[in-house]
Amino acid sequence: MIPEPVESDWELVYFLSRAFVNGDRYGAVAKNPNDIASVTSLAASAIALEGGRAAQAAHFAAGIRNILGTPPGAKVSARREATARLASELAESMTNRHRLEVLSFTVSHVLPRLEAAVNSAPSSDEAFAKVESKALLAAQGPAGVNDVVQYWDILGTNGCLKAERLIVADALLDLKRDIGRAGIVDDKDVSLVESAFLQELERRLGQKRKGRAGNSLESVTQVILDHFSLPSGNAPDHFQADIEVDRWLKCKNGWTLGVSCKRTLRERWKQVSSADTNAFLKHKIHGVWHLITYDRDLTEDKVRTLAAQGHKFFVPDDSSRLKEFSKNKLLAPSVLPLSTFVAEAREISS
Repeated sequence: MIPEPVESDWELVYFLSRAFVNGDRYGAVAKNPNDIASVTSLAASAIALEGGRAAQAAHFAAGIRNILGTPPGAKVSARREATARLASELAESMTNRHRLEVLSFTVSHVLPRLEAAVNSAPSSDEAFAKVESKALLAAQGPAGVNDVVQYWDILGTNGCLKAERLIVADALLDLKRDIGRAGIVDDKDVSLVESAFLQELERRLGQKRKGRAGNSLESVTQVILDHFSLPSGNAPDHFQADIEVDRWLKCKNGWTLGVSCKRTLRERWKQVSSADTNAFLKHKIHGVWHLITYDRDLTEDKVRTLAAQGHKFFVPDDSSRLKEFSKNKLLAPSVLPLSTFVAEAREISS
């Protein structure tokens, strides 16, 4: 339900902004340009109508039910049932000229500004992470792999947040101009409009952040290979195994090496260890190297099992696990610092 305002009709801006994009309850009317255009036109005609608030409210109520309701004789779709619900609630809420002006401002200015800002926000952190990572590798050389792998997510997130801040600031400035042109001068009313805009914008940007969070880590492998001109290639023909490999490195003996960047090994090691070692030999696969961000679950049993099958693990240079494994003569060659990855890859590929 669209709640009744407590102090000012401008309180409705927030709830109207939410209602027009609510897909479950109201059918996401904001996504239909024709419906939005019709609502905008209807509000303007109701505001201009002579005859007082009762005539304006009645004109709007009849019009909104016609726009968002189900035409007589038509099949009732789930969406039209939802939009009809919004029409009914708007008809009950828009009872005077001022509320119609609030609705008109929301639909004409707030909703478009919100949509434009959300659409402009980054959908992926990959581009930002790549730029920052390349700069780190250029400055630090092979040792920079340690920072790039560990901080890839942070580099991407920070880049996205910086971009978002500029988008939000520009969108708010545009809205302030809209508010001034609309003649909204009371400080409390201005605050209600701006806070409604920012609150809804942050909610929707938050949803977009969830969608892009942590989805590009596998790209760090290619960035590293490309930056240091390490020869990458395709997976061996007809090779099928339950192993997550991001990229394949061409070895100097004609074989290939799988390279995978993951946050943790988790239960994935069971899948990896179940792969048939004979399949590696058949398809001339040297092994799989894992670049791992968090190595807390890297146990001696896992390393021993996988190292015997050609797996090697590169972990943060300051890792406590690295120090532990370095004391084990049998396992130390299979657990190495991230900063040594390039040297190891060059040795096997050139």
